[in-house]
This record gives sequence, C-alpha cells and structure tokens, in this order.
Amino acid sequence: MNCSCPHSCSFVGYTTEMRHFPKDTMAVTQLSHDYIPVEVYYKERFAISYQRSTKYTTQDLLTSIGGMASLFLGCSLVSMVEIIYVVYKSLMMLKHKYFKVLSDSKQLQQQQKLVLYRRYNTYRFCRPLYIPPSDSPRRY
Repeated sequence: MNCSCPHSCSFVGYTTEMRHFPKDTMAVTQLSHDYIPVEVYYKERFAISYQRSTKYTTQDLLTSIGGMASLFLGCSLVSMVEIIYVVYKSLMMLKHKYFKVLSDSKQLQQQQKLVLYRRYNTYRFCRPLYIPPSDSPRRY
C-alpha cells in the first residue's frame, strides 16, 4: 500500500494464529449450537514497545552549534552573543551622538543666523540707543 502519510509515532501489531479442534473430540453436551467458545491466549508474556522521537531537538541543535563554534572559532555561543550585544550598544551610542551633534549644529546655525540678523538690523537700519559723546557729531 503506497500512501504519502508520515509514519505514525506509535504502532501496535499483533500476530495471529488459529487452531481448530475437531468436533468429534468434544462431547455433545459440551458443545452448544447457540454459541462457540473462543479462547484468546498470548504467545509470550512480554511485549516489545517501540518509541519514535526526534533525533535533534532545538536544544541539541544549539548545543552542537555552540560546541563546534567553541572548537573551531575559540569562542562559545555566549561569547558571540556578548560580542553582538556590545556591537549593537556601540552602534546605538554612535547613532545617538551623531544625531545629537546634528541637532546641536542646527541649533548653533539658527543661533548664528539670529545673531547675524540682530546685528544686521541693529547696526544698519536702526539708530543706536546710546550715542557716546564726541567732539564731532556723527550722522547715522
């Protein structure tokens, strides 16, 4: 029988035997016409149990990868996770500093524009609030 079903995890199999007894050996009083006696016996008193399980679980796979990494690379899986963590934290810190520098430089540029704008307006278009005394009057 060909089927594409996966193999079952448990299987119960029985081997059967049948034996017939001749009627003439039994007494007529022992044999009734309404029923037939059937006796079931086990051939052996023990049973063989088969259990199917996966060869590699997730834990076994991680253990094997960690063992190979420690053997060939000289570092364990925990060390690799620590290295990845340190690189990630370093990148996040650099990113934070970079955006802080950009925001600080934008604020500085805005302040410089404001100062230039104030200077431009103060000295070019407006009269000064205080005129120091001098020998000759100045015209603005």
